[in-house]
Amino acid sequence: MKNNSMWECAECGKIEYGHNPPQECEECWKLNSFVQVDEDEMDEKREADVVEEIRQDFKEEDDE
Repeated sequence: MKNNSMWECAECGKIEYGHNPPQECEECWKLNSFVQVDEDEMDEKREADVVEEIRQDFKEEDDE
């Protein structure tokens, strides 16, 4: 049994982690839209998620 799974919103692509998928996406508010990411895709998706978070941080700093 997996300790922590990666889930991706099929609507907007938001990544979440946990034993179970979130019921609602915090980004697009779609219900039951999360699908589990295959293990062979997890590293690529995790890296893309980190890069997106860094981009958002820089964007917020530029807006200030």
